[in-house]
Amino acid sequence: MCGKLMLSLEQAQSAIAAMIADYNRNLDRRKVDKAVADDAGNLSDYTRMDRCLRPTFGIRKVYTSAVLGVDTLAFTQQLAS
Repeated sequence: MCGKLMLSLEQAQSAIAAMIADYNRNLDRRKVDKAVADDAGNLSDYTRMDRCLRPTFGIRKVYTSAVLGVDTLAFTQQLAS
């Protein structure tokens, strides 16, 4: 077993639950999928809302963030500038 720290399944599920709670504060947004990955981009947990238009977008987004080492908000801000 390697000594690298990793999120447990419970922590990954808690992160998904927090993302859903944040989403539920404004239900006027489009339906999305949510994903959690490790630092190598390997999927840890995933959920998709009913009627989500692009069910793989969250997986691609979390992979890119993990591989680049930035969170999705920072990545979005970099793209905008």
